[in-house]
Formats: sequence, C-alpha cells, structure tokens
Amino acid sequence: MAKIDKITGSKVRIEIEVTSDQFEQGLDHAFNHVKEEIEVKGFRKGSVPRTIFEKKFGVESLYEEAINHCIQDTYVEAVTSGNVKVVAQPKIDLDITKVKRGEAFTYVAEVAVKHRYRIKPPEPDCFHLARKLFQ
Repeated sequence: MAKIDKITGSKVRIEIEVTSDQFEQGLDHAFNHVKEEIEVKGFRKGSVPRTIFEKKFGVESLYEEAINHCIQDTYVEAVTSGNVKVVAQPKIDLDITKVKRGEAFTYVAEVAVKHRYRIKPPEPDCFHLARKLFQ
C-alpha cells in the first residue's frame, strides 16, 4: 500500500508499506542468492539448509539483500499503480532498526516527477494585432 503526496510541482513523497509476507519473500530471495557462495562444514557449497545458515550467521545477515529486494518490488508497484511519471532515481528514507522478521515496515521515497506545464491560450486581440503587423 502506498500513499502519494505532492511536495512541489516537480517532486512527490511516496510512503510505502512492506508487509510481513513481502519481507519473508525478500528473505527467501536473499537466502537463495547468498547460499551459492556460503561454505559450511559438513555441507557441499551451495547446499546448506536455511535453518543451519540462520543458526550460524543469523537471519539478520540476510536483511540488507532482502530489504533491497522488497524496496525494488514495492517501489515499482507503487509508482505504476499511482501513475507517477518519475524522471530520476528516488531518495529512500528507511529506519533499518525498525525492520524485524514477521512484521511490516514502511519507508519513504522522494522522487522528481515530470512537471506539468499549462500554456495559457493567447488572447484574441493578439491574433488581430499580429495579422496587422505582418501584412
């Protein structure tokens, strides 16, 4: 779920919530990504079970990769569902100390957007004057 607020004419603030299920999927993704490089005595490289990995290294060792994965997915979803026309990379604000397994967390993305310009229609007298000048 995302809440979009306009800061200026060319900047928006998007508050995005990552659910506990999404974070768990991020942890799964992170584990699958790092397990190929981990060597634990008694297991072949890349085949360590997750429970053994978490006992040895702690689930927190997966947080950085999991958070990056979750932010990437939820940000893109929020931008597309909110029909936001971004023109730059977002500035992400996240208090990492509030991220815990089994709990939802929120983060804020500030991003520059395509500015809408309104062109004021010319006044009718301008056409009349222009015709006189260029005849």
